[in-house]
Amino acid sequence: MFGLHAYCWDDKERASREVTSAYKEFQEKYTAQNRIVAGASQGGSLALELCLKGRLPDVDGFIAVIPVIRDEDLEHSMLPEGQIEGLRGCLITGDKDPFLKQTVELQKKLEEQGIPCQLVIKKGMGHALPEDFAKDVAEAVAFIQNKKKFDER
Repeated sequence: MFGLHAYCWDDKERASREVTSAYKEFQEKYTAQNRIVAGASQGGSLALELCLKGRLPDVDGFIAVIPVIRDEDLEHSMLPEGQIEGLRGCLITGDKDPFLKQTVELQKKLEEQGIPCQLVIKKGMGHALPEDFAKDVAEAVAFIQNKKKFDER
């Protein structure tokens, strides 16, 4: 926490440990048909990286909202080293987000590697949550469950 109601994920190793620990605890306590990891901004990038690097066993998909993706992430930490069977994902960003270019590039690279990944670009949105966030998440979950494509907007 770096301010009232403001959190930061700058310590990536600590954040990774906390998320993988929480995920493991969830797996031990609950039975789930679909396991989807999601996050926004730095949390979205972390969710992506943990899923793509196989650090979360049995995960079915990811939802990354306005993920912070830098050029160096595309070369090193974001791309999987091999095929990831059954993984699907959704990237939700805005056409005014400063990381739009990298998010678009990541989606292309994931598709090239055989990972179905829906890209949703919200008009007029910057680095913020979408106004219709609940609907977007529901549609992203449906896509990950292989039920349908995200509505075009």
